[in-house]
Amino acid sequence: MEADGQGALSVVHTHLLTPDSGWSIGTFGALAEFSRDADEPAEIARTDAGGRVATARGALRIGLKNGVRVVASESPGGHGDGPTRSVAFCLADDQGSQNRRAVLTEIGPDRDAIRPEHREFTLFDIGLGVPYVDFCLRTDDMALIAEIRRSAGQRILEPGNRVMEAIKEASPHRVCISALGRIEVYQHIPPAGRHVRTPEGPHTHLLLGLLNAGPGDAADTAIPPGFVQCLTLYPAPGLAAPETVAPNTRAAKSG
Repeated sequence: MEADGQGALSVVHTHLLTPDSGWSIGTFGALAEFSRDADEPAEIARTDAGGRVATARGALRIGLKNGVRVVASESPGGHGDGPTRSVAFCLADDQGSQNRRAVLTEIGPDRDAIRPEHREFTLFDIGLGVPYVDFCLRTDDMALIAEIRRSAGQRILEPGNRVMEAIKEASPHRVCISALGRIEVYQHIPPAGRHVRTPEGPHTHLLLGLLNAGPGDAADTAIPPGFVQCLTLYPAPGLAAPETVAPNTRAAKSG
């Protein structure tokens, strides 16, 4: 169903300004989420392609492209909660494809970092090999950079690869990049454990059992055939979500 005159860009602009709306980029088992508190200082800029939000805990940048489709869905909540609403921003398969690096790869200085002070930090793709998101690490810690470089070209998620312990201890920035934007997480990686709560605000999930199990998070939404989910919005309670928005007709670069 087409939304009544509300395009993808309008949806993005509305929810960038709404603290209780959350966003995610990723796939099943490898995901970055961005959210902020109502009283949390934030730098917000809207652009003709989307916009960006940055806080002390993380940042989000969205750059829409021609042909983006927006599909809303609702799933039952758990533990007696109400339904969970989500809005998928989708591109055709060939537009949404990322680098699919399957081994740890040094990319170099992160010239596309959302904050200027991070653009000389070194960016590494951890090499998940998934089609529609690059899951990366970013740091200026020279000792950690040297440690990661020793594992370049390897599958660092293989059992016994000690570089992951160094990464968890140093807690570099995590950066998830899709064809429609990026989420950067500056908060520390929480310790492993069954009873550790998911951090509030920007955070990442990297769960190999889920990553290797099957399809991405688009499996629970009505994604159009031939399209892939590149960005997800979780609208703030009480704020209307769109249904399906017509393809975006504005081509512009990320802000």
